[in-house]
Amino acid sequence: MKPTRVTIAHNRVDDSADISTADVLEQVDLVIHGLNELEIEHEVIAVDDHRVWEAIVPREDMLVFNLVEAPPGLPQLQPAAAAVLELLGVPFTGSRSAALWLTTD
Repeated sequence: MKPTRVTIAHNRVDDSADISTADVLEQVDLVIHGLNELEIEHEVIAVDDHRVWEAIVPREDMLVFNLVEAPPGLPQLQPAAAAVLELLGVPFTGSRSAALWLTTD
């Protein structure tokens, strides 16, 4: 089935976040603007503590625009969001978990 709704997933950002973490909100705004221009339905989900499996409920019509990054200080978790989406069978943007694992030091 063709996705009819895009879910923009990103790390939750609190007021104490540094600029390298908080900049994801600017990325979310850019994606929202593009989807609005294309008249594509969307929702935004802030993922708590990198727990994608708790935030994303798979649907047949779902496509995830994946902006979830590793939490500060835990670069080894960079592939985790993509891996969870793969296991859930949800199509998503960006690289697959294997590519992220190979290219993250």
